[in-house]
This record gives sequence, C-alpha cells and structure tokens, in this order.
Amino acid sequence: MTKAVAIEELQRFDNPRFNEDNARGLIDEMSSGLKLPESMKAEFDRKMVTLFQQTKIIAGKLINIGRIVFAKIYQFIQDNPNLTLGTIIGAVFGSFLGMMPLIGDILSLISTFLGSTIGGYIDYVNKGGRELDSTLQQVISGATHATKEFFKLIVEIFNALRNDF
Repeated sequence: MTKAVAIEELQRFDNPRFNEDNARGLIDEMSSGLKLPESMKAEFDRKMVTLFQQTKIIAGKLINIGRIVFAKIYQFIQDNPNLTLGTIIGAVFGSFLGMMPLIGDILSLISTFLGSTIGGYIDYVNKGGRELDSTLQQVISGATHATKEFFKLIVEIFNALRNDF
C-alpha cells in the first residue's frame, strides 16, 4: 500500500461523517458475508462496534485507532473470506476443546490452526493458486497463505497508524 492510498483510507474512515451507524452497516455486511451463525454474529457485531469506538489521544491529537484497525480488518475479510471464517470456526471449537482436562490446551491450538489452514487453502485456490493432491501439501499451503495474510494485515495496520503520526 502506498502512502497516498493509506492517507486516503484514513481520511475516509477518520472522517466525522463516517459514524457508528455507517460502521454498523459495514459490520452487518461483514458478518453476513461470513455466514456466521446467529449467536456468533451477535458477538462478532458487538466486538467490532467496540473496536470501532476505540480512540487514543496522542501528542494532543485525538486518533480514532479503532476506525483504522476496523478499516484494515474490513479489507482483510473482503480479501480472505474463507480464511476469516475458518479462523473463527477454529477458535470457537478451540474454546470448547480448551475446557477438556489435560489435553484441552493442545487440542485448542490445533483446532484454531486447522481452521485457519483450511480457510487459507480455500482462499489460496480461489485466488488462482493450484490445487494440490496431498493433504500435507494442502495443510502447508494453507498455513503459508494464512500466515502471509495475517502478517500482511498487521503490517498494513502499523503502516496506516504510522502515516497518521
């Protein structure tokens, strides 16, 4: 992302006219696009509204950090719907598996990893990657894609915040 594009995005999402009502529309669009179950949709919507409202005063200037992160997450979900859904489903199953004594923590990590990996592989194929025959190759490819996309998201968030300072 170029600095000009980052500044344009910041202006769009940091604009006072872009208010919580506009954000709720985008949040509904995101959760509908992910096809979340109703119970998960309500929690997702609540967390995203809370994120949107986060602000910090830095060097005497009010920064809408939540809007910036919200914009990046919105773009990430648009670009990687299967990866996002796989991660959410893996995390939900992981939270249930984490309650098991002794091996719950390990199963929880595996569940989240597999959810992200499966979603990452589907997005990789949808974006023009070649389909792989071996399950191990699919897992490695999905994990690689998921890792690249997550780190790309983090870098974009930091770059967007850096450009604002």
